[in-house]
Amino acid sequence: MHQSRGQNMVEFALTLPLCLVLLLACLDAGRLLGAYVALKNVAREGARYASLNAGTVTIAEIQDRAVAEAYATGYSGLARSHVEVLAPSGWSDGRSVTVRVSYPINLFTLTPFGDRTIVLRTSAEMVIIRGD
Repeated sequence: MHQSRGQNMVEFALTLPLCLVLLLACLDAGRLLGAYVALKNVAREGARYASLNAGTVTIAEIQDRAVAEAYATGYSGLARSHVEVLAPSGWSDGRSVTVRVSYPINLFTLTPFGDRTIVLRTSAEMVIIRGD
């Protein structure tokens, strides 16, 4: 009887760390998915704002709009420097504007490279409706 109880304790001690790592990895995966969806909406809102107000707003105002959307969804760490606005063909009707967003997120578990921070990147592109 005592021998099997000791064996159970050893098995528990060996499997507990693995179970905890798997649990934390699942939590990280959920957090990454939620953050990606939120950042995609941030990029989409910035591109939408730029496409509807092209020629009347500055890039800083577009970045501010994207940052405000991030704050509204709970990502208060997003700054203007994380938002890039591109209009390579100009700001006239029918051209496209792209908003790229990057956001560093800290994980509970380590990546295979030993780092605990991953930078999520996403972008959204829309056609300019109102331009110069």
